[in-house]
Amino acid sequence: METTETKTKKWRESDGTEVIETTTIRRIRPANATMSTGSSGGSGNSGGFSSGLKQLLHIPSSKNNTNDSSKDNYDRNQFEKDSLNRHNHYRAKHGVPNLVLSKQLCQYAQEWANHLAKNNSMQHRPDKKYGENIFMKGGTNVTIHGNDAVDAWYDEIHKYNFNSPGFKSGIGHFTQVVWRKSKQLGIAYAKQGSSIFVVANYDPPGNYQGEFNENVPRPK
Repeated sequence: METTETKTKKWRESDGTEVIETTTIRRIRPANATMSTGSSGGSGNSGGFSSGLKQLLHIPSSKNNTNDSSKDNYDRNQFEKDSLNRHNHYRAKHGVPNLVLSKQLCQYAQEWANHLAKNNSMQHRPDKKYGENIFMKGGTNVTIHGNDAVDAWYDEIHKYNFNSPGFKSGIGHFTQVVWRKSKQLGIAYAKQGSSIFVVANYDPPGNYQGEFNENVPRPK
């Protein structure tokens, strides 16, 4: 059984940009899940993964789609390596194992990054089977580095309460970056006009309800 909950917050940045933060929580109960009874009266063995995204409005549009990797100045192999190294830099702070790069997952991420760039929109892939973080960067002569998205995702650590582990709005990117049980990473970007879209996928996915305490340890 699956249930979905969506929460939305709006605010305006100092430069006048309007920001919408949408958090979608999916709770999926395995078909063979059973109920276990404890001293508190009982709890269910249900799992689910949660994801958050930020969508910046007023994204400049362009008729020239530059998703073709041959048109990018930043070598995609280097982008993948830099992004992987940045993930593992942060994961080491929490004492969790390194991720390894999966070319298959990178291709999977590239497909969705191309879709976001083509439609000039920020949204998670529906019915995704992997964990997913997305990011958008815009501006005149915009460029991207492998650290950019990962740094932004990890910065959500300031909103996370290690004394009360669990999911809440605005922390899902951070927790997926350091999720202990995730082992493989795929990451890609696509450019549309003056906007660059980054998609990262994780296998196994993170952000399962009830598993935050063991998978998101405090930084050392």
